[in-house]
Amino acid sequence: MLSVVAFQLQAQSFLIESIQIKSQQLTLPPDAILAAAGLKKGQSATVKEVEDAARRLVDTGYISFANFSYQTKEASGVQVAALTFDVTEAARTMEVLLDFPNLDQAALFKQLAARGKFFTGTMPPSDAATQLALKEIEEVVGAPVDTTLENDLHTRKSTLVFHLRYSPQIQSIEVSGNRTVSTATVLGTITRLAVGQPYSDRRFRGLVEMNVRPVYERLGRLAVQFRWLPPVIQENAVIARFEVDEGQLYRIGSISMAGEAVDPGKMLQAGEFAKGIANWEEIERAARRTLEPLRSQGYIAASARIIRNLRPEAGLMDLTIDIKKAQQFIFGGLKIDGLPESDQLTAQKNLQLKVGEPYNEVYLREYLRDFLSIISNKNKGLTQELLTRPGTNLIDLVWKFK
Repeated sequence: MLSVVAFQLQAQSFLIESIQIKSQQLTLPPDAILAAAGLKKGQSATVKEVEDAARRLVDTGYISFANFSYQTKEASGVQVAALTFDVTEAARTMEVLLDFPNLDQAALFKQLAARGKFFTGTMPPSDAATQLALKEIEEVVGAPVDTTLENDLHTRKSTLVFHLRYSPQIQSIEVSGNRTVSTATVLGTITRLAVGQPYSDRRFRGLVEMNVRPVYERLGRLAVQFRWLPPVIQENAVIARFEVDEGQLYRIGSISMAGEAVDPGKMLQAGEFAKGIANWEEIERAARRTLEPLRSQGYIAASARIIRNLRPEAGLMDLTIDIKKAQQFIFGGLKIDGLPESDQLTAQKNLQLKVGEPYNEVYLREYLRDFLSIISNKNKGLTQELLTRPGTNLIDLVWKFK
């Protein structure tokens, strides 16, 4: 009998007089919620149809919980209802990028938001939300759209990139504005990587930044800028274009140490910074060399951050090398696998670093190089492992020969 009563209640119909959306923090457009629910004011509905509408809201992926209540009354012989949906929005934590040729991302986000629908630039990390976003973006760009999930290993963040499903391929690349570096050199750095690949504003610009910028920075053109010209799209082929503003030439000015530099003078000397043109690649190598005194004292995780101050009026770049020592490690011993016993004995006998002393990475690197020159079988492969003893700062060095 109870199931029959429940069925009868679900089958009762009424005319929707009003629909209200309630939420502790409502950011989604109410009209979009109503559209997803599939109910309208003035529509006839049953309780079962309202339950289905609540489920449709959850199915969007943008709403994690949806309940409803209603109050009925009789008007002109008809049952009418004031309907209220109580919803909880899903957390929109997924980073989103829109990557479409000749379409500005900010303008596209603005256009999507103006439509009053769910997708406005952020979204919950769910398949349902992704499918809904795909549909809404396809309505705007007028072409099939696909997604790629990109994971940044450094920041541990994920970004969902929306792009054309069928992207035209890069046929050729044009560059202008370059004077110091020849066109052949500029294009030679990216042609092999870009031509024949599906075109994407974002990917192409990333290739230029990663491969062309270092060419200029090695020549002291540290303020080089790139201007992105609209690609020429011809059916399934693209001519990708960009312009170079080479900027002025910079030379190295003052160099100083900061942070946890133990002996600034000694560390600067170890860096062997060259004078003259500010070759950024060489500057980065020199900054790493400043860490050698620390690495010889057991600070093998020490790092150097380069802070550069450009002085355009003087054509100089001042450098500050900010040092972080991190933890000091102690040498726990050397273990050797895969060599004859005679070679192992020689290695242990000639080793000058004692157990309990700071882990001298610089010495051990040089010692290994010298040891490899005297072993009986010089064709063996080698892998090194640094094993930290649990709960201590002791490191055991393991050489494995194969």
